[in-house]
Amino acid sequence: MSRKKILIVEDEYVGALGLADMLDLWGYEVCDIASTGEDAIASADGKKPDVILMDVNLNGQIDGIHAAKQIICRSFVPVIFMSGYEAERIRELMDQMELGGQFHILGKPIDLDCLETILASI
Repeated sequence: MSRKKILIVEDEYVGALGLADMLDLWGYEVCDIASTGEDAIASADGKKPDVILMDVNLNGQIDGIHAAKQIICRSFVPVIFMSGYEAERIRELMDQMELGGQFHILGKPIDLDCLETILASI
């Protein structure tokens, strides 16, 4: 059985590496780490992840919500948003953008037990 591939999109590289190590321990394959919305879109197109962990605030011209919308338009992939913003504000932004697809929202700092539960359900 192949491991589920996860794309991490996070502009705080040290945090992304820690998250990648944890995912590896849980048996997932981190197929890439991107730090901008532009890189996230390119990586998702090339690596074809099974799940994306997406920070809302990113470096570059495209934020996490806009990047997710472009990725979801190309291929259906579940997205777990990570943000210091309140979940309700993120849902409002996603509703305004008519962001479809399967998504979850996790606050920062990430509750690892909650993340593990969400990943197991996808």
